[in-house]
Amino acid sequence: MTASPLVAFLAARLAEEEKIAHDAETLTRDELLAFYGDLFGSGPLTGARRAYAMHVSHFNPGRMLWDITGKQMILRMHNVWSEVYPDQPDDADRRCVGCGFNGIEEEITPDIDDCPVLRALALPYYSHRDYRKEWRP
Repeated sequence: MTASPLVAFLAARLAEEEKIAHDAETLTRDELLAFYGDLFGSGPLTGARRAYAMHVSHFNPGRMLWDITGKQMILRMHNVWSEVYPDQPDDADRRCVGCGFNGIEEEITPDIDDCPVLRALALPYYSHRDYRKEWRP
């Protein structure tokens, strides 16, 4: 069980995004063309409309799934000891394994919820109802 509210929050958001991306992959080519036609109309794509169309097409489901996979890999490295090394549990240890130690063998991030990498990953979700103010970098 994850001992960190921040890690649990991030894992839940990534799972939601992964489901959305997988669901979006099921659109056929014709359905996708109809969607873009409805979204952007028949007028020329210039200025902000063109930029928005490029943005939407850039963040396609396949790319988003790779993005989610990369974030999940970071989440596996930046976690508490018992999650990174389940065969060597230490439920009392809340340090961030991914942040490691500084040059004098002190934990860089003694509490996982203070991990700057995880806080940066959580920042895009700042408007989510479960986001906590103390996670702001």
